[in-house]
Amino acid sequence: MANKWLNAVIVICVLLAFGWWRMGYESALSSEMRERELLPAPMSLDTRASLKQKGLASTFGSLRPTLAAIMSLTATQYHVDSDWENLEREYKDIVLLDPGNVNYWDLGSWHIGTNAAVSSKENTDYPPLKRQAMFEDYVHKGSDFLDQGILMSPKEWRLPFLKARMWANVHLIPDHELVLKTLRQALEYDNVPQMERKMMERMVLYTLARIPGKSQEAYDQAYQLWSEGDSQHYPSVLSRLFILQNNPSVKIKRRLSLEELYGDKMNAYRNLRNYWKGKGSDDVPYGVEEALKKLESELGVRNEQRLFPYGPLK
Repeated sequence: MANKWLNAVIVICVLLAFGWWRMGYESALSSEMRERELLPAPMSLDTRASLKQKGLASTFGSLRPTLAAIMSLTATQYHVDSDWENLEREYKDIVLLDPGNVNYWDLGSWHIGTNAAVSSKENTDYPPLKRQAMFEDYVHKGSDFLDQGILMSPKEWRLPFLKARMWANVHLIPDHELVLKTLRQALEYDNVPQMERKMMERMVLYTLARIPGKSQEAYDQAYQLWSEGDSQHYPSVLSRLFILQNNPSVKIKRRLSLEELYGDKMNAYRNLRNYWKGKGSDDVPYGVEEALKKLESELGVRNEQRLFPYGPLK
C-alpha cells in the first residue's frame, strides 16, 4: 500500500515537473512568436473585460485575428448600407480582437472619420445645422479612434501618420497645428522607413507654410530639405523654398538663384508656371510673378503663351 502511495507521489511530481518545464518552454516560444508577429499580443485586462461583456470571450488566443477578418466583412456591408452606427461599433470590436493590424485602424478611421462624416453632411433628412454637427462629430470620432490605436500599438508609426493625414484633408476639418504636432510625433519613431520619413519631412514643410507666423520655420525646413540633395528636390519643395527666401520677414541662410534651384531657366519657368496656375487662394507667392515675367522675357516666350502678356504698343 505504501508503495502505491509512493508511486502516485512520484508520478504527480514528474507530471508537475514536466508541466512546469512545458509552461516555461511554451511561454518563451509564445513570446518569440509575438516578437515575430506570428501570434497576436496578449490582451490587457480591460480588453478582456470589454470582450467578455460583448460575448466574445471565446475568441481569446490565436482565433482573434480570424474572427476580426470575418467581422471586417460584416463591416463592409454596413458601409454599403450607410449604417454608420453599427459600422463604428463593429470596428471598435475588430481592433480589440486584432490591435496589431494597422489596416483595421486605417479602414476604421477612414470609414468613421471620412465616409460617415461626409455622408452625414450630405444627408438631406436632417436640417443643415444638425448635418454639420454630425459631420464634425464623426470627424472627431475618427481621430479618437486613431488615438486609441496609438495607445494600443505604441510602436506603430503609421497610426500618428494616419491621424496627421486625416487632419490635413481639406474636405474635412483641416487643423494645420494638429497636423504639425502629429507629424513630428510620427517622425520620433525610429522604425520609420527612409522613404516614408522623407515624405513626412516634406509634409512638415507644406504644413508649416500654411501656419501664420511659421514662415521662418518653414524656410529652415525647406532649406534643410534642399541641402539633402536630389532625393528631396521635388518641384513643390523648390517652389516653396523660392517663395520663402523672397518673404521679407524671413532671415535666409543664402539666396539661391533659379539655376541653383531648378538647374536652368527653362526648368525654372516650367515649375514656377505650374505653381502659379495651381496655387491656392490663401497662398502668398513672394517673388513668383516677378520671376515669371523676367523669365518669359529672357526665354522669348510668345506673347499669347505668356502668363503675363504685354499689352499693345502705344
